[in-house]
Amino acid sequence: MNLINKITLLFIATTQIALGNDILSSVMFKFENDKIAFEQFKYLGILKCLDNRIGDRENKLFFTEYTYLYNGLYPLSRLIKEYVLNQIYSEFEQSELQLRNFPKVENSVEVCQNLYNSIKSYDLYLKNISKKSHYYQENDEIIFSKEEIEQNMLDYLNIGKVERCRLIDCIPQKIKNKE
Repeated sequence: MNLINKITLLFIATTQIALGNDILSSVMFKFENDKIAFEQFKYLGILKCLDNRIGDRENKLFFTEYTYLYNGLYPLSRLIKEYVLNQIYSEFEQSELQLRNFPKVENSVEVCQNLYNSIKSYDLYLKNISKKSHYYQENDEIIFSKEEIEQNMLDYLNIGKVERCRLIDCIPQKIKNKE
């Protein structure tokens, strides 16, 4: 390979890496102001808290809702790793719930709702959506190619959700309207 080809290849690779970082930075910025994603973040936290309070080590409430949001093409679950969210919530609950004294008989729903409706949950959300390592990357636990990950991010930036017609066969809207 001659020198010009090597330089060109290096330039293309560097540009692609920079483009990926720019897209991710834009996604992080959009998440900061995304009320729906924040509400989903809180709701998943409440469910994880309830799983812990009832002793469900399999986290069925949390995992079922995460899967529902993932299959519904919502960006929070499509872009941020499930096990990372699970860990974030566990650490938050351990630090916050140990600081409080609860009566022996308590309403677990109220405890969990109060925990995730506090101002600290928004700080937790902001802190964690800004960590690059929390986002799916190529060949992670859910096997996405780099292109699929970037397309999910671009869909979120452009339409607020992952474009379903990219993943399933859709009848184009124009044809559908003519019938």
